Amino acid sequence: MGYMKAKRFIIAVILLVCIQGGILAQNEFSFTPKVGLNIANISGTGGTDPRYGVNVGFSVEREIFPNLALESGVFYSMQGMRFPSGNLDVNLDYINVPILAKYYVFNGLNVFAGPQLGFNVKAKAEAKGRLIDVNVDYKDYIKTFDPALVFGLGYQFDMGLSVSAGYNWSFLDQMKDASVVINYINAKADKYHNHVLQFNVGWRF
Repeated sequence: MGYMKAKRFIIAVILLVCIQGGILAQNEFSFTPKVGLNIANISGTGGTDPRYGVNVGFSVEREIFPNLALESGVFYSMQGMRFPSGNLDVNLDYINVPILAKYYVFNGLNVFAGPQLGFNVKAKAEAKGRLIDVNVDYKDYIKTFDPALVFGLGYQFDMGLSVSAGYNWSFLDQMKDASVVINYINAKADKYHNHVLQFNVGWRF
């Protein structure tokens, strides 16, 4: 999928989620802006460190059965990895659209799981130091589309506060050309997948 096609698709998904929210507003519907911490890495790269970033966006939720709800949303997510040798950061940013089933176990305690559509919007290799200043576009090495599985748990307080912890694991190999990774750290894996641990807080309206 080309960049412009992905961009148009992202805009369409955002509009769809917003329209869905308006349609559901007269039913059991809630809207929750969220912000959180990402601890991200790419499997198969061996000696890399995680990239710490943020994710920010909103979710819409509708109860479909007692204790069971559907939740979707749109999030900007900072992902990637860090090479400790040379202090080189590979900064990969995505627009993520999760589509989750959420089950309320007891009161506000809930578990959730489902697929996620991800679209890469930034890929940069960056390093700064006394003897180095690197800022290189990395898009030639990264695939645009990143479908993933999301699962986790959370708690919804009666006052409106929402907290959650989740894990995202991408289905597809994210490297178009893995030679850049193999040459840099002598990685031996055949495939490279995004892995992201997320901690979020939000407020339900």
